[in-house]
Amino acid sequence: MSQSELSRSIEKLGAADDWEGVWKLINGAWTSTTMEPDTASMQQLIDHALAKKNGRQAVRLAQKLSTIISCNRLAANAITDEWIVAVLCSAVKLTNSLAAGKKHPFVDFSIALFSVDVMPDGPKLDRVQFRVLRCADRLLARNSARGAASILAELNAATAKYVVPLNTDSEQVVRSVQGPKWTYSTEKHGKDMSYPDLKKWYIDAVARRVIPTIFNIRQLLIKAQKHGDHEFWETVISKDFPKLMDAFKFTSLTTTTQLIKYYKKAVWSLAISTYASRKDFDKVIDYFGRIINAGTFPASDECIELLKLMEDDKVTLPVLPMGRKTTTTICGMKPAYMPQSTSTGSKTIDVESPAHRAKLIAQMGLAMLYSSLQHKEWPTDYFYGLLLGLLARAQMIDELQHVFTVVMPAAMSSVPADILNPLLYETGPLVWVTAIQAMSNNSKFDLAKQWFDEYRADVLPKLCEQSSSFAKRWSKLSGQSRLAILAEPYYAAAQITRPLNTDGTSPTPWYNLQQVEWLLELDQLREQDKLTRPFEGVIPLLQVFTHTDEYLNVDKAEALIKNVGLPYSETKEPQVTQPENYFKLAWCYRMMVDGHLNMFLQQKKKLGTAFKTDSGVAKTKERIIFWFKKLDPVRTKALQEISEDDPRISFTKEQLIMIHKLFK
Repeated sequence: MSQSELSRSIEKLGAADDWEGVWKLINGAWTSTTMEPDTASMQQLIDHALAKKNGRQAVRLAQKLSTIISCNRLAANAITDEWIVAVLCSAVKLTNSLAAGKKHPFVDFSIALFSVDVMPDGPKLDRVQFRVLRCADRLLARNSARGAASILAELNAATAKYVVPLNTDSEQVVRSVQGPKWTYSTEKHGKDMSYPDLKKWYIDAVARRVIPTIFNIRQLLIKAQKHGDHEFWETVISKDFPKLMDAFKFTSLTTTTQLIKYYKKAVWSLAISTYASRKDFDKVIDYFGRIINAGTFPASDECIELLKLMEDDKVTLPVLPMGRKTTTTICGMKPAYMPQSTSTGSKTIDVESPAHRAKLIAQMGLAMLYSSLQHKEWPTDYFYGLLLGLLARAQMIDELQHVFTVVMPAAMSSVPADILNPLLYETGPLVWVTAIQAMSNNSKFDLAKQWFDEYRADVLPKLCEQSSSFAKRWSKLSGQSRLAILAEPYYAAAQITRPLNTDGTSPTPWYNLQQVEWLLELDQLREQDKLTRPFEGVIPLLQVFTHTDEYLNVDKAEALIKNVGLPYSETKEPQVTQPENYFKLAWCYRMMVDGHLNMFLQQKKKLGTAFKTDSGVAKTKERIIFWFKKLDPVRTKALQEISEDDPRISFTKEQLIMIHKLFK
């Protein structure tokens, strides 16, 4: 019997599932003639056994194939990489169909295939060993519901004896075959552990070649920053972390790509927020770009940190990675990309004017929004609020309207129900404030009124419910404070200040009377709806009661400022917890001085010579002096928080002369 006849006979018996006949013929032929079937026939039999889910026969055939090639090295050329990977796929599928506790034929099958390529002159050793293990890694992770890591660990251990020295290009293969050198920790430390103890545990874990969980690393970095241990913080971020990511290659974990990506994003995001708090703009840009280049995208908090830093005019606008190009519209938004430099190779963007800068930053915000949606890194309402503000500042009103009415509702309705902190992904009142105010500031009063009416009729009733996401999100605030937040859109719709003249001077009068009346009507609606007046409502109302001819009323202004929501006392200096509130107080106090000065001028004009002895005039003088004295220390502290004097808390030369005369 010739070899070809032997092969055809074996193939025929195999197709009939006559495995006893197959092995009888193979063993008999070997004993009598030392003849073996050709490798093609053996491959066909293996394919058939796997197709019939006969793992036992597949393993026996693979072992026999190994023996055949061991005796005939030239036969190795007939075994292609593609065939090895294909049969491994079939073996894994067979593994998945086995009952729990059964022997995994994939392991023995792979061991048998490994012996095919262990000869010193085996030309495919490098790439076959690599592809076998990587195939096992991917397929077991995707298809096997049981013990993927243990299966691959068993395979690594069983095939270790077949390893021979590989060339330098196959270092990754050596790592895969030689088995675990690092272990992955599942211990959870951090919140309940002191910083010194956590630091000691981390150093010991790394020394023992243990990769800490991402939770432990983040807690360590947070506590190091809190305790001012900047040197150790930098060591973990810059030196340890890259080594830990490389160490994943030396573990027995079957899937590390996504895990490494998750680690990088979690730690680099923390780096962005930390460097942002230190005003280290270059580092923020560096780690922001690293996250993008890793194939993911920063979360909303990191985008907000970067955009806020760029609002400082002294900061040079950077060229950020553009991300992958696409033509896909997501949630009603067409692709948007980061603005690039006009100079080839430049890492910064040339800015022509403040208006141009505002537009560039707004474009970056739009690109961040699109990339976030592209990577399903759902933007929070904080991010939307900031983006709408940037678009308003850049006069990109059409884009603002599209984001608010089309993109944002579609995106928020697409947020998965099981997302972490779901309350951050629902539109709150502050986003409505930004949108309504943007329309009002750009004289789109009809649209501002339309959005306000929508907020009051449709959104507010839901937010007022005790079970609403808003109530849960702001549960730590008092009931009055929550009602004040809900009332902020009431004071965003009216724009009482008229635009400046073309020469930059203030128009006469400075206010739009129709909008003033609309503001007063909105204040009445707020009271009717039983909401608390917020500070954002006090400022424009004070302007009305102290600076308009038609509604000048210092008594209402005096009553109003006592409900300003800031510390107030007739006799004591206010104790302010947040430094920025000094500016708010100074602005209010300055308007009180203005209001009484305007009342004084009205009284003087109305009473003529009798004003010198009038008791009402005397009271007005007292209140001017009172508010001026109250303003002085608060204004001094406010000026420490702003870079230069602000006209909202300063007086003209004529006003100062008039006030000084009253002190005599």
